[in-house]
Amino acid sequence: MPVISLLFKKTNREHKSFQAFGGRNSRALFYEPAFALNSLMGNGARGPSRLQVPLSVEPTLFRLPEGVCGTRRAFAKGSQPPVPMTRAKTTFDVRSVNRAASRCMDVGGALLAVTLLAPLFFIASVMILVDDGQPILFRQRRVGKNGELFDILKFRTMRVRVGGPTITVGGDQRITKAGARLRKYKLDELPQFLNVLRGHMSLIGPRPEVPEFVEPEDGLWQAVLRVRPGITDLASLAFRNEEEILAPAADPDDYYRTSVLPQKLKLNLQYQRSRSLLRDFKLLWMTARYSFYPRGFDRERIVRSLGE
Repeated sequence: MPVISLLFKKTNREHKSFQAFGGRNSRALFYEPAFALNSLMGNGARGPSRLQVPLSVEPTLFRLPEGVCGTRRAFAKGSQPPVPMTRAKTTFDVRSVNRAASRCMDVGGALLAVTLLAPLFFIASVMILVDDGQPILFRQRRVGKNGELFDILKFRTMRVRVGGPTITVGGDQRITKAGARLRKYKLDELPQFLNVLRGHMSLIGPRPEVPEFVEPEDGLWQAVLRVRPGITDLASLAFRNEEEILAPAADPDDYYRTSVLPQKLKLNLQYQRSRSLLRDFKLLWMTARYSFYPRGFDRERIVRSLGE
């Protein structure tokens, strides 16, 4: 049952005129006398006003063709003489427009990145094949927007069929020589531009986690999962040296779950509250800068710069 915003005013015939502002689900523009408005609202109204009410338009009550415009008359059963109709006005769903614009930017940015970084894709693939053979890509199940699962793509940096913990720490023996180089400059993340093109991820958004670390009942997680995950965000940039942070821990998985992850979730929400187009471009620039030139990385300065 659609919700239609109504603008009404008093006419010289002592009627209340209705003008419907609907989206694509609205079917007709109609007018109805004053007593119908009063019964709808429960009392009279003075001056131009707006209200949100759920309406169910019965085809037998209002004889209006779909998409009606111009000067026409609507006849309601048992009503007073009808009021001439005027042309319908159109309003836009701002959120839908913003989502469409954001998606276009994601697709355009991902296509540009894949095109410009094609030589790096080729070099990384050759390094993996020469060092440890196939497969080139690594797939892992992650939790996306609204809890939907998807397979994230990365260049493979670990040996095949070697077990171990989910969390990777500095000096992990499973990492290949080629993988160590790729991970140092975050080049193993490049295939995630394909995830962006598929609609699983955005350029900017919270990093998607493996299901075992996600707590759907937690308030922080509920807020984070409302946003499409991304290749980079403030938390992933601030914790770009996460493997070094976890290396001294006696139990890296537990330390990550109880100490590092809560900090990352808070940074995710902090960035979303202060997000802007200019700040997004700054984040993308700083991500690229510290990926290729990690020297001089300062987490506290980055958080102050992007998180306020």
